[in-house]
Amino acid sequence: MVADDNQAIRELVVQILEAEFDVVGVASNGDEAVELAKRFLPEIGVLDITMPGKTGIEAAEELLSNGSKIQIVFLTVHEDPEFVRRALEIGASGYIAKRKMAKELTLAIKKISLGQNFISPCCSPAEY
Repeated sequence: MVADDNQAIRELVVQILEAEFDVVGVASNGDEAVELAKRFLPEIGVLDITMPGKTGIEAAEELLSNGSKIQIVFLTVHEDPEFVRRALEIGASGYIAKRKMAKELTLAIKKISLGQNFISPCCSPAEY
């Protein structure tokens, strides 16, 4: 599942992922992402952090606190380690800088599918 408020980014992410994965839903905000995740039960959700309505963080918190087995990957422009820390605190499995998505997104999904976490090196807090 992919959720981003920018249509061009959504389309690019889907294009990147569909080469190797099935994309079961596409959302333009956090509220839609929660509904899609409940309906389709995707294994992995690629969420933007800053979206209208529920943010990606809020959507992920709602899903993970309600027992969803979805693994969350944040794909965002926010490269500040504080955002990464917050994402990891709520249980995210991945954090990718949008500027690195062409190189890192597929690799991140593969690692997460194997039970590993993935954080873009440009965003990685020193202690992680």
